Amino acid sequence: MTPDQPGQAGSGNAGNLTTASSQVDLDQLSAQLTVAYGAGNQGAISQILAQIENLAGAASGGAPPATKAGTALSEIRLTQEGESFLRYESGNPAFSRVTPAGGLQPGTFAAPASEGVQSQSLLNHLYNLPNPEIARGTYFKVNAPAGTPVIGPRPVVGGSGSEVVFPFGVGPGSAEPGIITPP
Repeated sequence: MTPDQPGQAGSGNAGNLTTASSQVDLDQLSAQLTVAYGAGNQGAISQILAQIENLAGAASGGAPPATKAGTALSEIRLTQEGESFLRYESGNPAFSRVTPAGGLQPGTFAAPASEGVQSQSLLNHLYNLPNPEIARGTYFKVNAPAGTPVIGPRPVVGGSGSEVVFPFGVGPGSAEPGIITPP
């Protein structure tokens, strides 16, 4: 559940669009989306996401993004009220993607809380972790505010669980204190 995992949600994104001008547009829209998210401007967030979808359609010759390989956008949606997630970590603050203020860094993976808390012995099977020898002895319940951009849930490539990724992170105060993961 790390952003650099090949084949995972963090590695394939809108940067796959085919033209240089599309990439510039996408970079500008991404920056605008980050500002709108930080300001909590739901209207602007919706408009920017629609522009990104239009850009993807144009780059794929008008075909729906999912029908052309290499041009598909990851589906970004907004979290709903009461939606929560679980982030499993080693407990080593040097490698934590949970910020000291209780937010999540951009590109952080998590599991839907609807899957329930999983034992350490099942985590690699479920989430195809990049370093299975590193025990994930701590988990954080993340209560993302309604309207937080998220990709997923979707099946884990190489695992049997589901994952989400927060492309722009999650604001402070969203992650509860760490809890010991069952063995």
